[in-house]
Amino acid sequence: FDRAIAIFRDGLVVAPRDPELLSQLVRAQLLSDRVGEAEATLAMPRDADTGDILVAAGETARRQGQAQSALANFARATVVDAGNDRAWYSLGAAQNELERTIPARRNLLQALKLNATGAGYEGELGTLETFVNRFDAAEQAFASALQANPADYVALTGLGLLRLKQGRPQAALDALLRAGVMEPNYARAKVYTAIAYYQTGRHSDAIATLRQATELDDKDPLPYLLLSQIYTDLFRAGDAVQASREALRRLPNLKSLNQVANDQQGKANLGFALAFFGLEEWALEIAQQSYYPYSGASHLFLADRYQGDFNKNSELFQGFLTDPIAFGGSNRFSTLVPAAGNYATLGNTYLRSSEQRLWNPYARLNGVVDWFTRGAYFIDAESGVGTTQSSNADPNGRQVPVKGDERIELYALGAGSLVTEQLGLFGYTTKIRDTVILRNFTNTEGDLRKDRADVGASFRFSPTSMTWLKFGRTNEHRAFERYFVPNENATAANGAFSSFSGRPEEYQARHSMDLTPTDHLAFGAETARDLRTSEFFQGSVFTTPSGNISIGFLDDRRVKLSSRHGYVSYTKDVLPALSVQGDLFWQQFKQDIDDFQASLIIIGDTSTPLTQRTLASVTDTRWNPRAGVVFKAGSVVVRAAWQQWTQPASVSTLAPVATAGIEIDDRLVSAGGNAKRGVLKVHFEPDDLTALGGFVDYEKVRNLGQSGFRIPTPQIEFVDLLRNAQISNVTALDLAEGTADFDAGRTTSVGITVNRILTPTLSMAAKYVRARNEADIYFKDDAGNLTVATGIAKIPFVPRDFFSAGMTWVTPQRIYFSAQAVYRSLRFVDRDNTEASALRADWNGQAIAFWETPDKRWIFGVAALNLGSKGFAERYLADVRFRF
Repeated sequence: FDRAIAIFRDGLVVAPRDPELLSQLVRAQLLSDRVGEAEATLAMPRDADTGDILVAAGETARRQGQAQSALANFARATVVDAGNDRAWYSLGAAQNELERTIPARRNLLQALKLNATGAGYEGELGTLETFVNRFDAAEQAFASALQANPADYVALTGLGLLRLKQGRPQAALDALLRAGVMEPNYARAKVYTAIAYYQTGRHSDAIATLRQATELDDKDPLPYLLLSQIYTDLFRAGDAVQASREALRRLPNLKSLNQVANDQQGKANLGFALAFFGLEEWALEIAQQSYYPYSGASHLFLADRYQGDFNKNSELFQGFLTDPIAFGGSNRFSTLVPAAGNYATLGNTYLRSSEQRLWNPYARLNGVVDWFTRGAYFIDAESGVGTTQSSNADPNGRQVPVKGDERIELYALGAGSLVTEQLGLFGYTTKIRDTVILRNFTNTEGDLRKDRADVGASFRFSPTSMTWLKFGRTNEHRAFERYFVPNENATAANGAFSSFSGRPEEYQARHSMDLTPTDHLAFGAETARDLRTSEFFQGSVFTTPSGNISIGFLDDRRVKLSSRHGYVSYTKDVLPALSVQGDLFWQQFKQDIDDFQASLIIIGDTSTPLTQRTLASVTDTRWNPRAGVVFKAGSVVVRAAWQQWTQPASVSTLAPVATAGIEIDDRLVSAGGNAKRGVLKVHFEPDDLTALGGFVDYEKVRNLGQSGFRIPTPQIEFVDLLRNAQISNVTALDLAEGTADFDAGRTTSVGITVNRILTPTLSMAAKYVRARNEADIYFKDDAGNLTVATGIAKIPFVPRDFFSAGMTWVTPQRIYFSAQAVYRSLRFVDRDNTEASALRADWNGQAIAFWETPDKRWIFGVAALNLGSKGFAERYLADVRFRF
C-alpha cells in the first residue's frame, strides 16, 4: 500500500484537485488502516464531487461508525454517477449492515446489473438473503459468486453465516477460515469465525478471535456483546460485565442486533451480564440506556426486570412480537447467532413448607426450525402431586387443621415464525388444572381451571418502522365445594361453597416509527372486556336448648368490565445526552355491576329473610398525560417522570409502559383505578465496579369507583414459563408480600441502592426505602351514599422501612450462589388494618444455589425462601434438570 499511496501522491502533485486521484488515494489509505490520513485527503479541495470520491467519503464515514453520513454519501454517488456500479454496491452493502434489506436488495441488484462480475457484489447479496432467512436464494448467490471467483472472501464469509444459521458449525468454520486466508483484515469474517469456534466447543479460540475482531474495528460493539454472552455461559461473571460495558460504550455504532441469538430472557441485551451477577438495579439502568423498541432483546430482558405483572406481561408480549423466534433459544450454550436446533429439558422440582409438599416433574422442548419458513417452538408439560395443610375455623372459632391432596396439570405451547422478512407471527397458549381435595369427611374440594391464548402479528416496514397486532383471551373457572366444619361436640357446623368465572379478552394495535434518527413516534389503540360471575354461599347451624338456629348468606354477583384507550408517544433526542418524552392517553373504563345479596335467619319456626340488590353502571373517561426527561452527564444519569394512568381491563398493553426509562407502578392500581405519580431517579457510576442510585417517588391512587366496588386486575398464571429461565438469583425475586387491596391512598418514598462488584466472582447489592403512606377507607352510609374516612389506615403490604442486602458468588467451576437478607417494619395485610392482619417487623432471608456440569447437560439447584419470616411459611426447594 505504501507504493500505491506514493504513486497517487505523485499524481496529485501534477493534478492536486483531481477527484479520481483523490478517491484512489483515500481507498489505499483505508485499506492500510490510515483512516486519519483518509479524512485529511477528503478535506483537500477538489474540482468536483464525482461518484468515486463520494464513495470514498462514504467508506471513510463507514469506518468511523458514522452510518448516516455513509448512507448520505453513497446515495449522492448514485445520483451524481448513476452508471457507477461501485456506488450502488456500496449503498446496498451499507444498508445491508443496518438490515434495511428491501432497499439494499434493490441497490445490490442494480450494481450487479451494471457489473455482473463486481468483486463481492453477489456475495453481499447472498449475505442479505441469509440475514432474512431466504436460504435457497442465498445458496444460489454464493454458488454463483464462488464459481466466478473461488477467492471471493465476502461470499465465503456470507456462506459461513448461512451454515451457522443452518446449524452446521463445522461447515461454517471451513468457509470462514478460507475467507480469513483471502482477507485477514475482514472484521465480519473474524466475528463469524469466532462464533463457529464457539459452536464447535473451541471456547478459547472463540474468545481470542473476537479479541482480534475488536482490533480490526474498535468501534463495533458486536464483538464485545458476543464476548459478554460467552463469558456468561462460562460463569465468568466479572469478565462478562466488563465486556458488556465495552459494548455499551460503542453502542451508538451498533448496526443491527437481528443476527445475534436471543432467547426468552433477552440474553442479547447489554444488561444481561449484570443481571446474571445479581446487580439488578444496575442491569435495569443499562437496559434503559440501551433500550431499542425494535429489538426483542430489549423487551424480553425488561420483562424479567420489572416487578409488576402488568408491566412484565406487556414487555414479554412486545418482545415476542418483535422477535417471534425467541422461543427457540438454546437451553445450554448460546448459539450466538439464531441457529437451527432442537433442545429438551427433563426435570423435577420438590417443594416443602409447613403448608405444602409438592413433586413437580416436567418436560420442555424448544428449538428453531427451517421448515416452510424460519420458525421456533416451545412446549412445556408439567404435573404436580403433593399434599397441602390448611386450617379451618369451626363455629366456636377453633382452628381445625386439615390435610389435603393436590394435583396440578400444566401445559404450555408457544410458536413463532418469520413468514417473510417483513411479517412475523407468534402465538402461545397455556392450560392449567389445579385441584385440592381435603381429607375430611365431606372431601372439600377446591378447583382451578384456566386456559389462556394469545396470538399476534408484526409487520416491519423498515428496521425503524413496525406495526403490531395482538389478541388475547382467558377462560377461568374456580370452584370451592363441600366445605363443612362442625364443632367439637357436633352442636354447630359451618358450611360454604363458592364459584368464580371470568373471561377477559383484549384487542391491541400499535405502530412505532422513527421520523428521523432523533425523533421517535408510537401510537395505538386497544380495547378490552371482561365478564366475571361469582357466587358465594355460607351457612351455619347451631343447636341450643331452645331449638336450632340457622343462618344463611348468599352473594350472587355479575360484573361486566370494559376499557378502551388510544395513545400517542413521542420521544425527542434533543442532544446525545438529553432526551424528552411526552405521551398522551385517552382512556375509558366502564363497569356494570349486578350484585344480589340475600340472608336468611331461622330461629325455631320463625324465618327472617333479607335481600338487597345493587345495580351500578359507571363510566370513567380521562385524558392521562405522561412526560419525562433523561439527562446524562458523564457517569451520572438523571431521570424524571410524571405519569398519570388508568389500569385497563386487560392483562397487558402494547403501549409504552415506561416514561423516560421509569416504568409505571402497576402494583398498587386495581382494574379501573387511576394513579398520579411523580418520580426522580439518579444513577451514578463512580468507577467500573460500582453503581449507586437514589430516587424520590410520590404516588396518589384511587381504586374505588363511584359504584363502591374495587375490581381486581386479571392475571395470567405461569406466563413465567415462557421465559424458560435456566438460573435464578434471589435479587430478581419479587419481594412484594401480597397484592395491596385498598380503596385509595397516597405514598411518598425515598430510597437508595448500591451495586458493587467486589471481585470477578463476587458481587453485592443493597437497597433501602423509607416510605410514608396513608390510605382512605370508603363506606356507604345508611342512605347508600359513598362516604370516605381520609387517612385513617395504611396501604397494605407497604412498610415504613424496607432494607435488603444480597450477594452473588459465581465461579468458573459452574457454582452459582446468591443470598439475601430482608428487613420490613410493621405493615398490614388488609385494607382495614385490623390487629389480626398486622405483620410485625421482621428480618427474613433467602438463598439459592446452582451447580451445573461443564457440558451444561446437568444442573442441580436448591433454594430456601422466607427464612425467619413471621408472616409467611418458610419454603425449601430442590431441582434437578437434564438438558440436551
